[in-house]
Amino acid sequence: MTELEIHLENCYGIRRFKHKFNFGESKTHLVYAPNGVMKSSLALTMEDIAEGRVSKDRIFSHRVNHREVKVDGVDIEQDEIFVIQRMKSAEFKEASTILANEKLKNEYDSLNSKLNESKNEFLKQIQPFFGIKSSLIENEIETIFNQNFFKILEIFNAEINDIKEPIYCNIQYSEVFNTKTLKFLESKDFKTKIREYIKVYDTLVNENDSLFMKGTFNHYNADTVTKSLKDNNFFSANHKVKIKEHEIANAQELEDLISNEKEKVLKDPELASKFNEIDKALNSNAELRKFRSYVEENQEIIKELADLSNFKKKLVINYLAKLKSEFNVLLKLHKDTSEQREKIVIEAKKEQDDWTKVIDIFKRRFTVPFEVHIKNQEDVILNSEPASLLFKYTDGVGPDDTKLLGGAELQESLSTGEQRVFYLLNIIFQIETRRKLNKNQIVIVDDIADSFDYKNKYAIIEYLKDVLEDPHFFMIVLTHNFDFYKTIKSRLGSK
Repeated sequence: MTELEIHLENCYGIRRFKHKFNFGESKTHLVYAPNGVMKSSLALTMEDIAEGRVSKDRIFSHRVNHREVKVDGVDIEQDEIFVIQRMKSAEFKEASTILANEKLKNEYDSLNSKLNESKNEFLKQIQPFFGIKSSLIENEIETIFNQNFFKILEIFNAEINDIKEPIYCNIQYSEVFNTKTLKFLESKDFKTKIREYIKVYDTLVNENDSLFMKGTFNHYNADTVTKSLKDNNFFSANHKVKIKEHEIANAQELEDLISNEKEKVLKDPELASKFNEIDKALNSNAELRKFRSYVEENQEIIKELADLSNFKKKLVINYLAKLKSEFNVLLKLHKDTSEQREKIVIEAKKEQDDWTKVIDIFKRRFTVPFEVHIKNQEDVILNSEPASLLFKYTDGVGPDDTKLLGGAELQESLSTGEQRVFYLLNIIFQIETRRKLNKNQIVIVDDIADSFDYKNKYAIIEYLKDVLEDPHFFMIVLTHNFDFYKTIKSRLGSK
């Protein structure tokens, strides 16, 4: 390569730029300009060519733009351009820690981001049932079922979709399960009282002349049948229902019969006595009086309080069933996303040897206060996971003074220093991958001085200097930092 000719008009604020870079004189050209003049606009336009995008003027979009970039008189090809942008912290907010080329990683992160957005929107929709912040609901559900959120949706998918009329949706989770109530509900005294209440309740349901029977036809079954018959105009077609000796000709009769049966059970003197014992225990504690009122208004939950773990699960499953349509949309998106991610993982695995080499280059050249490792390769292969980074932190010499962070745990604690590692690794990977092409490469370095600390600023310059030993690599460095400008000029022999 001898000459790179660039002619731009109306590209991201560049009104007109026309220049020939003579690489016969120097393999590196240095452009010094204040912020806001043209550096990032030039880099973005070159990146457009590399990505196959159309360039434009974002503000004066009506203006006709012109973009012409030639190498020795021939239009430059997409894979001949690599743009090193400055590090932007905001980009790491939704980023994964997988090791993959930039295109695959962006696809992977985009899929995750869209799924997370949909999940968060769904959590906002079910928030009224829980009565806690929507940001806490996912963790609460995972704790209840001891499973990953989406795994829970998959496991209970059929059960949720089989529920025709969700129950307990008038019960707010936080009213039953909070620090104050749980202390009471898990006490030995309460458990004794609740067992006595259930024993009387079951006797009333099973042994008396009741419509209901434990484990088969209860209050909720009866309500569900009534609603289903009404919704399907069963009685409008002059059909009748016979329940024991009762012949029912319309919905109102059925509702009245079921209501009376409920009253007969709940108002039974012995059961009422057992309820009063529970009520008295609740009323004796000022902190539980709100919960007492809640139980009084929703006596149907008393039986469920004997098995709190199961009741939590029952509530969640019915909440999800109440939003069945939204639940199914989210689950389908998760399935589609998983399938697309699997394809990306397959492609990313082909690059693992390259990433091992990249990590070695990084360790030799750059300084960070932790060790950088690739996640156990066996896990990557056996569990169909993408390779990802692990950071090893050491703070002392004891067995508890070393910590490995990876995946979501690492994402939550990414500092600027750790973000720089990802940024650097991606630069090294892109360059080392392009070295294999044996094809001319124009590297545009856009104002990266502020992306590094003092030590690593010189390390990246030395790395770029070594890259320029490759006869196929040429470089244009853009900067607003005069010290960086002088350093580049002296180290790289820039023109």
